[in-house]
Amino acid sequence: MTQAAEGDIVSIQNKPTGSWHAHGKNDKLWLLRLRLKRDDGELVDFVIDRDSRVTLLKEPSAKG
Repeated sequence: MTQAAEGDIVSIQNKPTGSWHAHGKNDKLWLLRLRLKRDDGELVDFVIDRDSRVTLLKEPSAKG
């Protein structure tokens, strides 16, 4: 399956699933999740795995 989206990276973090049988940390399966914010304000969440490809279209800007 292929899914593409463009937007600003809001967060990248490991979060647990609701899976109780995964035998991971605290008996949860932890997945790397990427959240993007599109130009229209929509938030898009992706689960990133070893086969995922993420391409930066521009360098991150320093906010301060």
